[in-house]
Amino acid sequence: MTSLTSWQQNARPMILRSLLAASAVATLGACSNDVRTACIVQRSAGGITYLVELQSAGPSTGACTTGSLPELKADRYRMDKIGADQLTFQMRADSIRPRDDTTRPGTTVDIPTALDPDPAHALFAETAIPATPDADQICALAEVPEIRQDYLLTSEVQANTPKVRSIKLNGLRFLDGADFQGTQFVADSVYTVGDCTRPYTARGLSVTQTCATLEDCDPTPDPATGRFGGINSQYSIVCDQGAGSFGELVTGDPQVGVCFFDKPFPGLK
Repeated sequence: MTSLTSWQQNARPMILRSLLAASAVATLGACSNDVRTACIVQRSAGGITYLVELQSAGPSTGACTTGSLPELKADRYRMDKIGADQLTFQMRADSIRPRDDTTRPGTTVDIPTALDPDPAHALFAETAIPATPDADQICALAEVPEIRQDYLLTSEVQANTPKVRSIKLNGLRFLDGADFQGTQFVADSVYTVGDCTRPYTARGLSVTQTCATLEDCDPTPDPATGRFGGINSQYSIVCDQGAGSFGELVTGDPQVGVCFFDKPFPGLK
């Protein structure tokens, strides 16, 4: 699954790339006016990932001897719209990414291509996305195809020891329109690891910031103090930190949290 240490090491560059890309999307939309009328996702092509909080929506099922699915999980999703008409949605997840763990013992290195030889197992999900938000500024996708890989490590291929990792989303809803531009989403999600399956409620936020206090989550950027800002000022955000918190799960440190929602979707003040 996704390395939390890797997230920590890449946190600031990812935040900065997210802000620059979000600014570029907003500028482009303002020129074309599409920002007011089109379904928008914060595109991974600009370096943006959604930080995803996964809250258990039910107990684990299966033997659960080769996979662990706790009540609270974290992931990062990379999303985009593709195609000439921009009506095809695409998604990848950092928890399902191929890695080489045999070149340098004790380390893993991301590799660009799938290791699973089964063509029915997709490394990314792809489906249609509506052209425009509804009256509530929601862009909804009823179902997102399963992402599944049975081999994620080169050592698993060499030893022929497959281990299922899959994600299936239903009821994916982006908050869109000119004010929000798809910077958050909610979905019903089902994760499988090995012989263990669990349903979750997935909540994603595209601009992320680590924090020690609520002041660090101020939407006004101040790079000199390490605050990159950019979180929509209309969102109800807290510094999620402390032992057992989502923030600790992401940063690995109970004293260092992440700025995240404290209200259910759409989580407005």
